[in-house]
Amino acid sequence: MRYMIERDLEVIVGGEQISAIGRGICVLLGISLEDTQKELEHMVRKILNLRVFEDESGKHWSKSVMDKQYEVLCISQFTLQCVLKGNKPDFHLAMPTEQAESFYNSFLEQLRKTYRPELIKGRQKGELPKRRVSGILLGRSKRESAIMASLFPESLLFVLIT
Repeated sequence: MRYMIERDLEVIVGGEQISAIGRGICVLLGISLEDTQKELEHMVRKILNLRVFEDESGKHWSKSVMDKQYEVLCISQFTLQCVLKGNKPDFHLAMPTEQAESFYNSFLEQLRKTYRPELIKGRQKGELPKRRVSGILLGRSKRESAIMASLFPESLLFVLIT
């Protein structure tokens, strides 16, 4: 599983705003063929407890989305599973659409069970979204990080969050 966290406020598909949040984070979730329920639960805890906000005194990186009672917008983004081989992107590591949709819905459900359900938003399947982006972090599961590190030891594309 790969994910990217952004300070993103809205998602637009086909020129129409389909989801928006006030203060909070947007999680782009790239689901792989080998992702499990255990990894899903670990990532939910990690994302909700990741300290990416300032505290009341202005100290950076000290409060999580749960600490601040902010919103979470979660978007399934298969392109995060891209592998570049030659001149063409390869998505063979991405979970097939129907399986990924079920996994994504389980991810949203787990976020809602762990946090405040009214503060968790998702996006409808369909066209690729257009977003206002201000990226913060990009991460992947421990298992995938170990595999990718052995395959691409010099890659600096992803920041490991475990």
